[in-house]
Amino acid sequence: MSKIGRNDSCPCDSGLKYKKCCLNNSNNNLGKHIDKILINRIDKDDSSFLSMFNKKELLLVIALLKSLPQNHGKNIRLEKIQKIVLQLRDNQNSSVNYVKLNDYLSRNYSFDHNEDPPENLFTENIMTPLGNMMVLSGITEGQVSILQLLVNVLSNENFLPKEFLNDSLGSTFLILKISDLICNSLGYKRNQSFVDTDSNDIYFPDDRFIDNNINKLVFSKVQIQNLCDTLDIKHNQIDDFLINIDEDNFKSDDLNENPLIFKPIKEVDNEYIVVSPTNIVFSAVFNIYRLASKYNCLKDLIKLLSKEGWRQCNFILDNLGFKRIQLTSVKTELPIREALYIFDTDKLAYLSYQYDNGDNYDSINPMTPYFSESLLDDIFNHKKNTYDSLIEKDEFSKHQIFELDLTFGIGRPAYVVTRPIEESNIYLSLKIEELFILHKSDKLNNLTLFNFAKAKSESRLMSPFFLDNISMFIKNDESFYRDDNTVPDVFYVGVGNALDFKSDSIVKNDVHLGIYPYAGSFIHLPVERENFPINLPIYRTKDIDPFSDKILCRAFQREIWIEPVNITKDENDKKKFALEICIAIAFWFNELSLDNSILLNLRKIKPLVFKIDFDYVENILDEFEKLDDSLDAFENIICSVNENEITIKLNSVFYKALYRNDNLGEQLLMKRILYVLSQIKDSNNLSILNLNFEEIDALILKKIPLNQKKKILFQISDFDVRSNPRNLIGYNRGISLYHVNKQLDNLSQFLGYSDFTHEIILKGTDKEELLKNVINHFQNLIKKNIAKFDFDDLLTKLLSFYELIIFKREHSKFQLIPKIECFKNHCDIEKIISDDIRKNTQISLSVRCLIEYVVNNPPNGNDSFDSNAFDESIALMSNIINWGTLYDEHIFNITNENITILKSGRLGTNKDFRNNHIAAFYNEKFKEDIVDYSSVFMNDHFKLPENNINSINDINSKDEFEIAFEDEFGIDYNNYCDVIFGSMLLAFEEKYSVIFDNREKIASILSKKLDMEIVEVNKIINIFSITVNRDDHIDYFDSKNNENYPWRYNRKISLLQKPFILKNDGKDDKIFYGSREVYDSFVNLHNIIFSARFNSDKPKMNSFLSKINQEKGDEFNNELYDLIKSKLDCLIIEKEITIGPQKSHILVNDKDLGDFDILLVDNILNKIICVESKNTNFARTAYEMNREIKNFLKKSDKGWIQKVEKREKWLNENKNSLKALKNNVDYSNFSIEYVFLTKETIPLSFIKDINYRFLTIYDMRNNPLILFEKNLK
Repeated sequence: MSKIGRNDSCPCDSGLKYKKCCLNNSNNNLGKHIDKILINRIDKDDSSFLSMFNKKELLLVIALLKSLPQNHGKNIRLEKIQKIVLQLRDNQNSSVNYVKLNDYLSRNYSFDHNEDPPENLFTENIMTPLGNMMVLSGITEGQVSILQLLVNVLSNENFLPKEFLNDSLGSTFLILKISDLICNSLGYKRNQSFVDTDSNDIYFPDDRFIDNNINKLVFSKVQIQNLCDTLDIKHNQIDDFLINIDEDNFKSDDLNENPLIFKPIKEVDNEYIVVSPTNIVFSAVFNIYRLASKYNCLKDLIKLLSKEGWRQCNFILDNLGFKRIQLTSVKTELPIREALYIFDTDKLAYLSYQYDNGDNYDSINPMTPYFSESLLDDIFNHKKNTYDSLIEKDEFSKHQIFELDLTFGIGRPAYVVTRPIEESNIYLSLKIEELFILHKSDKLNNLTLFNFAKAKSESRLMSPFFLDNISMFIKNDESFYRDDNTVPDVFYVGVGNALDFKSDSIVKNDVHLGIYPYAGSFIHLPVERENFPINLPIYRTKDIDPFSDKILCRAFQREIWIEPVNITKDENDKKKFALEICIAIAFWFNELSLDNSILLNLRKIKPLVFKIDFDYVENILDEFEKLDDSLDAFENIICSVNENEITIKLNSVFYKALYRNDNLGEQLLMKRILYVLSQIKDSNNLSILNLNFEEIDALILKKIPLNQKKKILFQISDFDVRSNPRNLIGYNRGISLYHVNKQLDNLSQFLGYSDFTHEIILKGTDKEELLKNVINHFQNLIKKNIAKFDFDDLLTKLLSFYELIIFKREHSKFQLIPKIECFKNHCDIEKIISDDIRKNTQISLSVRCLIEYVVNNPPNGNDSFDSNAFDESIALMSNIINWGTLYDEHIFNITNENITILKSGRLGTNKDFRNNHIAAFYNEKFKEDIVDYSSVFMNDHFKLPENNINSINDINSKDEFEIAFEDEFGIDYNNYCDVIFGSMLLAFEEKYSVIFDNREKIASILSKKLDMEIVEVNKIINIFSITVNRDDHIDYFDSKNNENYPWRYNRKISLLQKPFILKNDGKDDKIFYGSREVYDSFVNLHNIIFSARFNSDKPKMNSFLSKINQEKGDEFNNELYDLIKSKLDCLIIEKEITIGPQKSHILVNDKDLGDFDILLVDNILNKIICVESKNTNFARTAYEMNREIKNFLKKSDKGWIQKVEKREKWLNENKNSLKALKNNVDYSNFSIEYVFLTKETIPLSFIKDINYRFLTIYDMRNNPLILFEKNLK
């Protein structure tokens, strides 16, 4: 039967590709399904054809084919052929004709219905006491994990018989070493993926490749004996893996009885052919069990194996945020372990770990399936008893219970049926090897598992494969929603869907062994890859005391270790900073290696070990003040060498070299390191770095030029409390995508729609009403969601989390430019950072607006606010903001996208305009932001106190500002500053940096600390506070309440302008606020005032804002003029060219038409450019976009564009009026273009069809000629 390729048309005539149709069809019992459709294979006498060729050579060719990444997943067909070849008589027939063999396989072995798409990597790594051993994974399911656990058990101290340990470890190391030699000889790397040839035919390489590699699967007896001697094992241990044609069962068609699974090597002519290298993992596992049976210790081995699996499970669950607590359970001999965990503040996870105990294990036929219904019943009854006693306890009565079943097999088929104890519980079952993959992925936490279990129980998912399902769930934003056009009765995730997820997880984690010099010898330490935006060869040892937190760099194809020293257990800050230095050294080694891979010759020297010892300083500012500025930072990097160990001593002089807006400190550090390396000799007395000092200096300047590419970053947060990491809640989470998507599912039904047989498109007022209903629906859900909670508890938790968000936001800004510089040559780091900023903005805005909502709609319950309600409420607020933005875009005519009631029950929006226009605007703005962040990083972040005077008002009219401030708020500005900073410092010392206390008590403390009348303190607090609402529920769409729209910026009733929250409870009035939140409000208020965005109805403030606006406009126009003047050579470059009837006007006209902000005339191009400069502010929201658009396009003739049109028309009619500027030129044939030049990108040019070009000062800085070249933008 000919094989249908995965990318061929499906034979069911659906018109789809086979992989998209019947390949994953639930009713597709693949063999029967395809057999019914295609019955066109002509039976062939395989033996007759194959016997034409030399048997030994044929075995080698097929073995090589099995060893190719292009044939990963095609093992069953190749093994069928091998079984036939092995049963042929030995012969010396003709050499294999590759063309004929390829043609024969293509025609007769193009398909086998037992094969699935690859579900694992082509190569993986086994860590052994002898080092890393590479294996070809084959089609194993969990066998690599089992073998790794077995190696761990056998290698560690245990009570198993010595003879068994010697034999099992010896034979295992031998077969793994053979595998490793094969993989290395073929040029493979660990964790290599398969190669998709887009065909299911067996891949055949060219003749030269076969001829060059066929003998890499052959080992002479001498080679094997030498290997055995090296491993100190008996020569006959190879016999454990040798095929015996006479004794082994080659007649059975049962795939599980294929002898090649257990014995992958054939002895031929005093040589050993590794016939089936892809079965080496299988053979190693089952050989260990065979030997355990021989030595009567199989039960003991499996107990130790299950214990090791249990240990690793607990380690992983702890890392995922499950904290184990005491569980009282009845002791049992059943193959089950149990544990209880608390996670996410309010949930309990009851874990049962069920393992195969090896009962009825058949060492002759190891793949014999095992099933015991009575055992499963006993296990379930035991679990139920444990569970019943658990739920009776009062302390757990309010916790939601998550049943988590883990199963652990030993490699044989064992039928395990798991089911929830209580149907109402959230339940999840998975295998231990699947948990290992999830942990390596770094893409989930305890809530991901919990949410997946919930989503699975609520969906019609029928696919049985856990990793396929959860990988789809994670990739799909924690949702099973897949199709706008239908609500499927059931749906399936295709087999092999998890391959990329699994591959990425293993490669990202890349756990393996590094060789570490220790006590005059070497030890192997397991390392994991450090988390960077891209996978780099930089690793760390974790949780293996006393060898934890050693950094391993593999940039030069050999281990380079970097580790902090002289750090005690309680010196956490010192340890953290020391590790940053170690990682930075590893990073720079990698950068140096990128195009200088042979720079360091480390082949004949022990692995280098750098020991970083530095004097940690708590009060860095005081230390800086004491330093002599004449001290040379380079000379203060003290190095000493002891063979392969280099100790680097760093002091506060180095600190000061780091505290700069460039990478001088790291440049000097790496320079010193290379100087030292150039003096070290290998075992042949040759320099490991063959460069002199001058050449090193040149290399450093080339590879580490002085710029913002910094890996070691630290802030002195005395200047900005928002950047200080102290006293923050350890509750790190983002917006729950699971809850966001769940709230969108069936949204139409909640709004009253019931007929989903066809789409309903809404426009105009229908669309507006729908958007209002959506927003009201979500805000009613928030009110319902929080109703049962205690207000004080709810608010303090939200404020605590908001403190963490503010810190993360500011810290990420600080890291942004160095991060871009470090990784821009490795990946699309700007895209990664842009996505991170978007997520940070979403969570920050959603939490702040939720706090404001809670203050306006306070609950009156008594329950503690739990994390599930937190996630739901934050997601609801995020949805409100998203749909509120759509509402504003609609009512202000920013976009005209339709909303559709989809057949799936969701609401759909056409995203074409958003993706093509609004997204383009934000992308352009992000590029400008990077330039601004760079300027801030260069000019602001690293100023020391004497150079960092905290002057908010940098113009000459500070007195005028203070007068305006007092007129606006009725308080003295300096008193306001004192109260803000006093409050900030007071809260900073509290747990989680949040004040929740008696209002009069806090006012009294501030009054004493500030030496200010308590009346004045209270007055300032009152003015800058939001009072908890005691009235009825606030309706968003009541016109008087539009200040509450959370999707709008610059609202007066917002924490950004009023940071204190007051709750009037009679005598016990409360005040709530956070330290960073108060300072954030302070900074925001000044920003909107000094950008003239503040909304005021007071004459003095408005006068001040008008003056600010004028001055900022003049400054911008002058800056623009100076830039153009310095960059362009034109006949005329003038500014403020007025048009009007007065003598003061430069160009004469009977009406005042205003002025040309900047006028350029190029007599070579015969072109006149009129520049209209606008000192615009970033329009963050649709509401601000609308205000900006109105300024440009007013209905009257007073819009900026209408005014420009009048001046342009006049100039076209009066070109020679420019003779008043230069009278020796005839301008009548000159072309005219009017260009808007703005301070930053504005949305108008992206969302409206405007006849004028819009440029920014950023464009001009990059290319001033853009003014004259219209096609450039």
